[in-house]
Amino acid sequence: MNLINSHIIFHIEDLSNNGCSDRLVSLAIKKWKKIDGIVNNAAMVINSNIDNTDEKLLNDVLKVNTFAPFFLIKSALPYLTKSRGSVLNIGSVNAWSGEPNLLAYSISKGALMTMTRNLGDSLNRKNNVRVNQINPGWVLT
Repeated sequence: MNLINSHIIFHIEDLSNNGCSDRLVSLAIKKWKKIDGIVNNAAMVINSNIDNTDEKLLNDVLKVNTFAPFFLIKSALPYLTKSRGSVLNIGSVNAWSGEPNLLAYSISKGALMTMTRNLGDSLNRKNNVRVNQINPGWVLT
């Protein structure tokens, strides 16, 4: 963990590893004692289509783009509930339309959008936690 200032820390983590979300939540709680919000912005983009997408490639993309946000929300939920916090998932226009050579990525962002809709309804009612998603077009980063 590297402290950038009192409001920001820089931490490198492999989001495809189990237990990552618990470590990130623990790090935030240790530093700030609460969690007001989460922005799920990490993504894995690999050129893939029906011919070259195998189980490993699809699982690798889903782990980062769909499973990591799910488990981070789940790990942070007690703290988000306490703070009446918010989650913002960063999706993609590919959640709706797909792209011929971004099959795995498009699948993962479509799943993220469905998860966001589900949690947006259920967590708002049950926990007073807002869950939303934005789906920007391609941005040169």
